[in-house]
Amino acid sequence: MTINTKSTYTPERGHFILLDFMPSAGVEIDKRRPALVISASEFNVTTGLVLVCPITSTIRENPFNVTIPNGHKVQGEILSHQVKTLDWESRRAELLERAPKRILNEVLGRLMAILNN
Repeated sequence: MTINTKSTYTPERGHFILLDFMPSAGVEIDKRRPALVISASEFNVTTGLVLVCPITSTIRENPFNVTIPNGHKVQGEILSHQVKTLDWESRRAELLERAPKRILNEVLGRLMAILNN
């Protein structure tokens, strides 16, 4: 008998997900934590990878961080400057909730500012 251990969940752009960031090195974010998915679903399905911006509960004065407004299951700041590409199945991705469109657009705008400078 074969047991299917593959998840039926596939991350989509704009999802807040929970996943493992270990191992990490230096000043990289670590541990199991929420993140915002910024890659397109087609990329995620085709590659088995996901591009995410990690979320921290530590509020800092950083112009690239985007604060998640109150009233959401996920709280904290999205670290737009710490984009990660991760294997979402191996990192045990779980859907938490969908991010507001305004927040996703703000993060994508900060990424464009980083890339265009």
